[in-house]
Amino acid sequence: MTRYLANAFSLSMLKIPARVVLDIKELTPHEFCVEVTNPFENIVNAIGHESTVKLINTMCETDLKANRIMIQLEDWDELLLIQLMTRLEEGKILSKEELEELLNKGLIKFLKVTVISSIPEKEDPPEDPVFFTDCFSYKYLAGDDPDLELYCDEILQEDEQEEIEDEL
Repeated sequence: MTRYLANAFSLSMLKIPARVVLDIKELTPHEFCVEVTNPFENIVNAIGHESTVKLINTMCETDLKANRIMIQLEDWDELLLIQLMTRLEEGKILSKEELEELLNKGLIKFLKVTVISSIPEKEDPPEDPVFFTDCFSYKYLAGDDPDLELYCDEILQEDEQEEIEDEL
């Protein structure tokens, strides 16, 4: 598993064509910084925008440098994202101050994307493919993948706990 830091998610980060299962969690700025500065987990910085790196350095007390690289996500890789939730005018490059303003307006989200499973597209797909939304239904993509099954068990336990808390 590799952990990456990026300022956007792109399909070019995946091997396509493929069937891909992603887990996307929203993080608070504090949770994001904890993930970025975790001394037990190496992280590959793939942010090429200087102002974004400066914002992260200020928020998370880090010393990152801009590092515009291409990344290729594999199964169980994690991508920590600082994601703009607005469309900029063409060619616009934001300053650190403009990014802080967008952050204060709630137009920047912090996300953790995990590639659960990436399976190359089959040459002969089923005649009537069915698209599923629940975790266990994805098992048909991965077959007997014990990591996927363990992950699904964890998701179900979290969902059950949230339902119990909601009832209280």
